[in-house]
Amino acid sequence: MNFALSEEQQAIREAIERICARFPDEYWLKKDKEGGFPAELHQALARDGWLGIAMPEEYGGSGLGITEAAVMMQAIAESGAGFSGASAGHMNIFGLNPVVVFGTPEQKQRMLPGLIAGRERACFAVTEPNTGLNTTRIKTRAAYEKGQTAPPDWRIACCFVGKGHRRRGVATAALGGAVDLIAGLGGGTVEGYPEDAGSVPAGFLFNGALSTYEQLGFVRDRKIGKHRWVVRRVVEPRS
Repeated sequence: MNFALSEEQQAIREAIERICARFPDEYWLKKDKEGGFPAELHQALARDGWLGIAMPEEYGGSGLGITEAAVMMQAIAESGAGFSGASAGHMNIFGLNPVVVFGTPEQKQRMLPGLIAGRERACFAVTEPNTGLNTTRIKTRAAYEKGQTAPPDWRIACCFVGKGHRRRGVATAALGGAVDLIAGLGGGTVEGYPEDAGSVPAGFLFNGALSTYEQLGFVRDRKIGKHRWVVRRVVEPRS
């Protein structure tokens, strides 16, 4: 399996690096100390059309994929901008993917052009009033814990697999690698939340199929909903 960037993806990376070169470490140090949204980077990306990298062309986007968007985000973060810089664009790109995939034409027309042009911004909301941005303090417990006899030592929540690369063994390699890392860190009980065996989701996050987890030695522990399972496996420490 070849994970090298294509010529187009390498060109994307180089173009983003040229934009980011205008924002040296001193710019990000000031942002870290004073706070504030990096509007200058956001507008620079918008002017060159990068905020629409994974959005349909009819709404002003480039019509490329989530893989290309990930290449873009990596280049921004590596430039010295870190998560502060990547956050200036990633919620506009990834957060609106459900609208791109599932939205009505009216919703797309209302939401996408302004984001692509940089006139508007997407945001992420945590819906507990007393939590704020400290998501580690969320008190609402997920349905995944119903019927749980003991909390796991590790959880494999989801992985990124571009839609064009699914059913090619990428998730199997990623999950197998995660299990190997857990073994190297002392092992323990691992819990996973695979997709319904009969479906491949349209979104950019993909938990891996139930059959994939079972091939890796996980067993069905309890149901969540009609068609999905929580799976478990005890991973022995690597000697």
